[in-house]
Amino acid sequence: MEKSARLRRGKGSGNQRADGTWRIRVTAAGRARDFYGATQREARARAEEWAANAGQEAERNDHLATTTTLTAWLAEWLTENRRRLRPQTWARYEVLARHQLVPVLGDILLADLRPPHIRRLHTGLHEAGLSTTTQRHAHVMLGTALQAAVERGLMPSNPVRAVRAPRLAAHEKTILSREEAARLIEASQGDRYHALYVLALTTGMRGGELLALRWRDVDLDHARLTVNGTVVHTLDGRLDVQQPKTMSGRRTIQLSRVAVTALRAMLGSSDLVFPSPGGGLLSTQELLAHHFRALVRRAGCPRATTMHSLRHTCATHLLEDGVPAHVVSRMLGHASVAITLSIYAHVTPRMLDAAVAAMDTRYGRLTA
Repeated sequence: MEKSARLRRGKGSGNQRADGTWRIRVTAAGRARDFYGATQREARARAEEWAANAGQEAERNDHLATTTTLTAWLAEWLTENRRRLRPQTWARYEVLARHQLVPVLGDILLADLRPPHIRRLHTGLHEAGLSTTTQRHAHVMLGTALQAAVERGLMPSNPVRAVRAPRLAAHEKTILSREEAARLIEASQGDRYHALYVLALTTGMRGGELLALRWRDVDLDHARLTVNGTVVHTLDGRLDVQQPKTMSGRRTIQLSRVAVTALRAMLGSSDLVFPSPGGGLLSTQELLAHHFRALVRRAGCPRATTMHSLRHTCATHLLEDGVPAHVVSRMLGHASVAITLSIYAHVTPRMLDAAVAAMDTRYGRLTA
């Protein structure tokens, strides 16, 4: 038969279990925990030790919350996460903290942060003319940093969670017509990066993925290649190759004949398929500045055309040609087909024409 015992006031309660051991439940700093021991004294000693430590921790956290500004917390959070986050992500967060979050909310204590402050931040970023993408990134980054403060016991709740994130504005993507895409490939004939542009338009690979490609990743005999990395800037300004962020980003892509032909024509001694003129890694910024923009002008393509435009162009043409969305999604390295459909939800005139033609084929005889 179980025995019950009431501990000293404020220390909790306990009972003796059927096997003779004791369980003590104690609540401290808003948290409840069970402790066990062969005797009531042993279980109570463990419980009281934890309660004392929890109380002291709560007092320290209360003190920090009432003396730590958002500026100080963001600096500490960024320092702690410098190695955990990808370099590009950390650098973006650091810029967001310094230019967007600190000027608006930096002097506010963690203990005083409330949802109205978050809404004020949104208003300020909007009035400053920042893109909805930047506004949303600031919202997400602040929410992540404050959630870490909640988990550490510095805040009772996360005020960002009570405020809806800014809605992303729809942006017109620059998508080349089939004629423009053909002109760009023709204009790149003889260019040292001709095969890169062919791959971009026929595989939808990202610029960083193309520039990280090594010959060991390419199997021309079986017309395929494997995406194993992407070129990124490290925090100290160097170029490096990092693995894709998701498992779906690491993928094998089947190559078209035109891509295989272009690659065979440039087989070289370098380990990299598309090295810089000096033989090392090339950044997408260097490619744009020294090669791609001039090519766009020669081909008579829209001035807004970027390397990412070639990825959009590839995906759009594939969907127009009736390639299933899940196949396109896998080629692009999206985490799910839902992402592909959300990005390419636009309906092109060619798709509309195909839809009308399908209806005429199905029901045209009824009007004959």
